[in-house]
Amino acid sequence: MVGKVGFIKDIVSVYRLYGENQILQVDLEKRFKNIEGIKEGVRFAMSLGLDKHEVEGWRRRVTKISLKNTLDLILEEGNRKNLKSFIFHICDEDSKYLSIFFEYKIFIKLMFFLIHPHFLKAMRNLYQKIAEKRSKDK
Repeated sequence: MVGKVGFIKDIVSVYRLYGENQILQVDLEKRFKNIEGIKEGVRFAMSLGLDKHEVEGWRRRVTKISLKNTLDLILEEGNRKNLKSFIFHICDEDSKYLSIFFEYKIFIKLMFFLIHPHFLKAMRNLYQKIAEKRSKDK
């Protein structure tokens, strides 16, 4: 026996992001391997006899979060090739995840990206400068 495994609905950890943090790097191959890791976790949970519906719900939530984070980084990076690879991967994996493109915040970012790949980054930099100026003025 490996130990007891179960699901909890509470947030039980946090992490801090900074510029060189690996979680902020776009390496699509590694990110897609992480999704494969999620599937391995599902197989393990099922082998322990956990509730199939709970396990499947967890898999969908975690996969969607991973895909959304990856898409967000791709849009920030401004790399059209990575966006194309990402879309093809989702279509091969499970096309139901294409719905993330229609979530409000992601859709807006995608529109900025399609105007010009680095437009989103420029808008974010402008927003940060305005926020810094406002905090200095207070």
